[in-house]
Amino acid sequence: MAESKNIRLYTPQGGKIEDIGLAEDYIRADKAGPFRVGQRALFYRDGGLKRYCIPLEQIDHAFTRVVACATHCCCGTMDLNTFRLVVCGKGQELAAVYTETESYVDQAQELLKQRIPGLKLGYTAPAQ
Repeated sequence: MAESKNIRLYTPQGGKIEDIGLAEDYIRADKAGPFRVGQRALFYRDGGLKRYCIPLEQIDHAFTRVVACATHCCCGTMDLNTFRLVVCGKGQELAAVYTETESYVDQAQELLKQRIPGLKLGYTAPAQ
């Protein structure tokens, strides 16, 4: 309980969350790289020190976005792939969390699938 009081959580928009139950869920959550998947929420850090939180009931779709990142080295340019776990709710992107390791995204998606009945995995083109 004392540990959970020191956990500061934020919404993806930056608002502070004052829910001790979510902080306790964060401590018990399963970890996959920058992601933690608890019984109540998805937690992540996105390049900084803040811990963000999205309640699982807001998530209805998740997929992997691969982004090629051009880098320069001694022999020319080289593309490195980076990966983002994209989570959506009600047709809106809630977060796109960066990692360099594809297996972390795969593990997080598997954990989300176990905890969210009916979760849709994989990319689908937006309706036009």
